[in-house]
Amino acid sequence: MADEAAEFNLADQLKKELNDAAPLTEPKVSNDLLGAALSEVNWSEIAEHLLADVAEAEHPLFGPVISAYTRAQAIADGVLIDASEMAREAGLKYPTALTATVWGQYVAVPEGVKGQDERGRLWDILMMLRFALRNGADGSQLRFDLLVQNDNTMPKPVTLKAICGPGDTPDPVITIMLPNED
Repeated sequence: MADEAAEFNLADQLKKELNDAAPLTEPKVSNDLLGAALSEVNWSEIAEHLLADVAEAEHPLFGPVISAYTRAQAIADGVLIDASEMAREAGLKYPTALTATVWGQYVAVPEGVKGQDERGRLWDILMMLRFALRNGADGSQLRFDLLVQNDNTMPKPVTLKAICGPGDTPDPVITIMLPNED
């Protein structure tokens, strides 16, 4: 409804301004031809396209947003696993989530592995991130290392990546992922 009103008002204004700028008062053949041509103009269509151009200009690089997948949806879908509660216990002040891939490879305990539990493995990831952050982070991305035991042999070194940036709001959130994930 508001879009139709804006279109109507703009069309009316365009028609009025063009007529005011070049009044066709003198009887001439050229004025008659121009008047006839202007009477055929679809001012509503011009207004519609102008308003669409303005809306697209609000997103100059990518155009209008067609669809958005929110962090909340990713958590609900299981693409991200929320670890915010334990992250706060570990001293991280921003909401924190891990990708399902990180969770599956480094938090979930592989079958048959002894002396491991998910809570302890998640704690290790969060604490190693905290220690890496204390050592200084430049920018919004940080790689950090930890040892993970995925079998009954010695733990092996693993590198993860943490990104801090806006979530569904401008407030910062942390996402822990594999180095090749984005």
